[in-house]
Amino acid sequence: MKCPNCSAEMIKDYEIKVHGASLLAYISLKKDKDEKQIKAAVCPKCGKIEFYTA
Repeated sequence: MKCPNCSAEMIKDYEIKVHGASLLAYISLKKDKDEKQIKAAVCPKCGKIEFYTA
């Protein structure tokens, strides 16, 4: 996955963690019965973050 800002190769598979939650938590997208976990890719050059579904 290329960064849309600087075209560097983004590092994928970052999990999104919610701090301050008492249980392990993740964020997901859900429509009807279809649910997908959200992950992130980070550009090591400019710091841009892109979200995608796993």
